[in-house]
Amino acid sequence: MLHTIQSAGLTLLATTVCGLPIMAQAAAPIAATPTCTLAPAFAAAVAEPEVYDSNVSFSNTVKVQVSVDAQGRAHDARVLNGSRNRLLDDAARKAALSWQYLCQGQGGIAQPVVPVPEPACRLDRLSWADNEPRFSSALRSSGLRGSVEVWLRPMAGDPAGTEVKIGRSSGDARIDDALLTAARNWRLTCPRDTPVKHPWISFTQSFNFQPRSQLPAPAASEPAPDDVVIANDALLEFGTVAGFVEELPKMKGVDLAPDQSSQPGVTLYNTSLGAIMREIETTKGLLKPVTLTHWLVMVPPHRTAPAVVRTSKREVIDDTTGKSHMQTDISILCESDPAECAELRQRRDALILRSR
Repeated sequence: MLHTIQSAGLTLLATTVCGLPIMAQAAAPIAATPTCTLAPAFAAAVAEPEVYDSNVSFSNTVKVQVSVDAQGRAHDARVLNGSRNRLLDDAARKAALSWQYLCQGQGGIAQPVVPVPEPACRLDRLSWADNEPRFSSALRSSGLRGSVEVWLRPMAGDPAGTEVKIGRSSGDARIDDALLTAARNWRLTCPRDTPVKHPWISFTQSFNFQPRSQLPAPAASEPAPDDVVIANDALLEFGTVAGFVEELPKMKGVDLAPDQSSQPGVTLYNTSLGAIMREIETTKGLLKPVTLTHWLVMVPPHRTAPAVVRTSKREVIDDTTGKSHMQTDISILCESDPAECAELRQRRDALILRSR
């Protein structure tokens, strides 16, 4: 699925999917010549993972090498060709160790290819996007960095409910609790004919609350050459700067920007990653840009305070031609001195002139 994400100051890392780690490919062990085969009774056996990563939605096969004793029992199993996922490889290795083998002579080596079925249940990404973990301002200024892993599965006797627990702690109970609170509102989608006992679905949330004061002050999004820029104060969510200070951090789909200004009194908010993922999910595979909004909130002692500059970049379809273009709406709420407010609006006017 291909999507265009255009943003200033927003970086999506391609090395993970929603913070979900993919195991790096390790050097494969040297394979020996197999002298044992899988017993016929286990020919249709498959691995049964206790936990699936939430980004795994397909079946896999894992080639395992096991040492077999004279009674056909396996021990010392290791992965030869893995799935690039630690949880699936571990499940395949454990399955191969539990099977019986037939050998020529007194034991030997077997190399079964272990099927790993696709998970029956999957995390509903829209429910995740609508219920992101909310971290307190104290946590966001704590300087902590790391990740936490939460496990989910359908609740026994209530398929519509979700059982959640921490699979791997962040080391801080406040962060663990924030993720558990969010995960209780996530949904799993499962076929009706799935077994009563479900494996866990693992979701990993990364966080980085380390200060970035050495970075330059963020600026409003500069429009691309083919953008249309307009003034549109009607898009402001609140009528006062105090309203933005109090309510904007609580709004769904809004998050603190990872790169904050070193200037006192300046806070930058962005469209949250969850809101971006929700919009991508609703496009159903269409190639189109997503809507991104930035809020620059200025309070004393900043010289322009109190003021808010809101920029929103979105795709617009021309009613006459049917062609699309990108439009940047710039909204200003200024309660500062008239001269400071006039300077803010002059900067907006200059961006509008440049886009024509």
